[in-house]
Amino acid sequence: MASELIEEPTLLIRQPLLFVQEFVAALDEALRAHDRAGRGLSRLQQRWLSFCLMAIMITHRLCWARFERVGLGRYSQAVLS
Repeated sequence: MASELIEEPTLLIRQPLLFVQEFVAALDEALRAHDRAGRGLSRLQQRWLSFCLMAIMITHRLCWARFERVGLGRYSQAVLS
């Protein structure tokens, strides 16, 4: 019952932390270097990955329901899963 009293952190993830942005940019660059057509991550994929990494760091879980809560409705659980 005590675990029910623990609230999820409430945070609007508008802008990922700098090191998350740098990691995603480095991943994109590496993917472009290894792809013959020079394709990397799309902007949507970069934003999605940044959101997921931030949500994992905030919640300490890989849980779509928690991601929905910390994203304050930016993504619904149906869209996340």
